[in-house]
Amino acid sequence: MASRRSDSDMLKAALAHVITIVLGYPETSSVSIALQTAGIISIVDLAGLSESDISDLTYHVVTGTNEPVPTKLSIAERSKLKVFIKWIAYLQTKRGASFAPPEWQTLTSENYDLYRANPLEANTIKVRTETTETSMALTNFRKGVKRDVSAYIDFKEDKFWESWKRDLFAKARSHHTQDVLDPTYTGGTSGEEKELFALQQEFMYSVFIQHVLTPEGKTIVKHHSDSGDAQKIFQQLLHKYEQSPEARLNAIELRAKLATFIYDET
Repeated sequence: MASRRSDSDMLKAALAHVITIVLGYPETSSVSIALQTAGIISIVDLAGLSESDISDLTYHVVTGTNEPVPTKLSIAERSKLKVFIKWIAYLQTKRGASFAPPEWQTLTSENYDLYRANPLEANTIKVRTETTETSMALTNFRKGVKRDVSAYIDFKEDKFWESWKRDLFAKARSHHTQDVLDPTYTGGTSGEEKELFALQQEFMYSVFIQHVLTPEGKTIVKHHSDSGDAQKIFQQLLHKYEQSPEARLNAIELRAKLATFIYDET
């Protein structure tokens, strides 16, 4: 319970950091007041706003009659909030994980302004540095989502390849190991990127060892027992079950059987 309260406090502090440091608005600004009026009390609340939500944000201005009048934020203020949310979505997609509560404090106004100035070249934007970003991903992989090899299903018969592959991709994404299933991914260039990919490879190799049980599949896995190269294993499984002459012939035979079944039914 204490840990959850601590996280809640950090998320509230992160909102203050974003408003005052990243966006550059004082605590008494119209933006701060509009967010408070809308019940936005943490950075998670802010990140979850839609563009229409931001367009509807208002704060009260006291007129000459001393009656508070609801007033919308300026176009510039609304634009900064909308771009910030897009920036966060981009960063979290790129790193493959959400920010942990303390990590929001690493966001800077300089990087946010770079993104605002040229969002089409967002790959140049960093959370402080690429090293910091990769370090976060590495830490998250080690201490974040609990990964269990037994959560995966067995691949025992060739005919179940498609359903097994769908399950494999779904679970790999939830475990942040999907890069291993991407034949174009090279593992990065920095030491930490390579270390992260090595951990992903190690986990997925354990998955293949335990769950690839077809005769040819086991042969492919055994061939890479020395290297533990799970990415190569999956590439060869793809070739075997989708790209080889045998796989194409099986697909043709399956379509023929299906056509015959449909004809018989009619």
